[in-house]
Amino acid sequence: GGRRSVVSLLAHMFRLQVYSPAPSRKYGQKEWNRDLKQVMQMTGVEKQPTVFFLEDHHLLSSSFLESINSLLSAGDVPGIWTPEELEPLLAPLKEEWAASQGRGGTSARTPFEYFVQQVKSRLRIVLSMDAKHPHFLPYCAANPALFSCTTVMWLDEWSEQSKNVICQQMLGEIATDKKASITGLLLHIHETQREIGASPRHFITLLQTCKSMYEARIASSSGQSTHLQKGLQKLQEVSQTVEQLKADAQVKKQAVSEKQQLAEEALQRITAAMQKSAERRQEVETLEQSTKVEQDKNEAEKQGIERELAEIQPILDQAKKAVGSIKPEHLNEIRALKMPPEPIHDVLVGVLRLMGNNDNSWGSMKKFLTGSGAIQRILNFDPRQITEPIRASVEQLLREKANSFEHATIYRVSVAAAPLAQWVVSCVRYSAVLVKVGPMEAKLKEKQAALQSSIDKLAGFKAELVKIDETVVSLKEEFQARTGEAEVLRVDLERATTTLHKADHLMSKMSGERDRWQQQTREIQRDADLLSTYTSLAAAYCTYLGQYSEDYRLQANHMWTTTCGLESFDLLRVMTTESELLTWKA
Repeated sequence: GGRRSVVSLLAHMFRLQVYSPAPSRKYGQKEWNRDLKQVMQMTGVEKQPTVFFLEDHHLLSSSFLESINSLLSAGDVPGIWTPEELEPLLAPLKEEWAASQGRGGTSARTPFEYFVQQVKSRLRIVLSMDAKHPHFLPYCAANPALFSCTTVMWLDEWSEQSKNVICQQMLGEIATDKKASITGLLLHIHETQREIGASPRHFITLLQTCKSMYEARIASSSGQSTHLQKGLQKLQEVSQTVEQLKADAQVKKQAVSEKQQLAEEALQRITAAMQKSAERRQEVETLEQSTKVEQDKNEAEKQGIERELAEIQPILDQAKKAVGSIKPEHLNEIRALKMPPEPIHDVLVGVLRLMGNNDNSWGSMKKFLTGSGAIQRILNFDPRQITEPIRASVEQLLREKANSFEHATIYRVSVAAAPLAQWVVSCVRYSAVLVKVGPMEAKLKEKQAALQSSIDKLAGFKAELVKIDETVVSLKEEFQARTGEAEVLRVDLERATTTLHKADHLMSKMSGERDRWQQQTREIQRDADLLSTYTSLAAAYCTYLGQYSEDYRLQANHMWTTTCGLESFDLLRVMTTESELLTWKA
């Protein structure tokens, strides 16, 4: 608009770069922060004097204006930069800041403060806001820097002399029309709307709309009168031609009707066969779709089960690997104890319970550790053998003796017991996952069985469909000659029907066409004398009255037509053509 043009012109005169956000449908806080960082880097690091131009449609959120408030008052937006972003951002300024410290030319104590000073000295923020916007006052009240750190420029009303000059320049020959002086009318219309908020921008829109409508009406009506006169002369000729077309169409329709009856009889058998084929094909398509849906569901459930197991399997494998790394001398150290510490005792209780041994005595534990292949038994143990009571018992042990199974605690007591503790915890978690996916696996097997049944049924349907298609092909070959004749007859019937319809349509339209065209000729002459007045009122409707109620529009219409000396004004008649009205009514 005009404000942006003025800002761009001034920026060019002072060699300033103009920067504005480009909001899109997904524009949000992240994109806004990105634009703020860009303009701050341009001014603070690249030393490019820049104008940051913002309009109402840029301020999608109140937080946007809060950022501008901080930028105006402090030269920075709190929290916009992360430590990772500041380091490369300030790197180019460190030497310059250090040099300025030596000369005593800046009060910045840190490179970041120096960066903020550069932003404040080179960044110019221009806010173009609508004072009538419902958010204007709350925004200004919540962001005091908009007044304390800026220069406020209000757009005031133009003088009468200025508006007269603008009318002459924008309307040109229309403003000097001797049949109707519209300059005064347009000024009066704008003046009546100032009390409801009309601004110079509305006045410019009024002039532009008036000129555009006037030129469009002149272009459309220039040859309309001559065209109507020629049309009246052709009406008589068209009437005679239509009568002849109607007679020919009636004769052809009767002949085609007789031949079509013969073609329809020949097509009935093919239609019946194809109907049966279509029904069976629909059944096959429906079954294929349902089968495809079930296959997709089964595959999704299978992947879900695999994901559940895949999440815990690496943990169990890691625990087994740790158990496999236990050295025999470490186990000997445990067996040599007269009475194990509590953490070792708790871990071995968990190992024995998982193995199905509920004897928690130290003798039982030593026997387990003394036996050959104790580590190999643990490595070969399948967590699927863990029953619900065993898992519940070990889970209770883990809850009651949680400290004993913490890696730091058990590793400090025994190097060998730490992997065993990790293995116990992993087995319990793996067993819990198996309990969770067990019903899912059983349900998946049932669905796979039902799916296989549907696949077998689908194969039977397809075989039956092949036989039906072969029958249809045979019928088509049998009646090929007769269907060809029926198609020719159908085309002839359509042509005859179209010809007859056109004839009836023309006759119905021509019944009152002569009187209507004569009336239009008189109306065109009358409208030519009041064209500038009508276009002025129509432009005023479009510019000022779009957002108001019908009552206010009637009041304004009465006031303006009284000023013009008109009895009434019909906006619809000015904005549309006769052909458009006929199309809408049809």
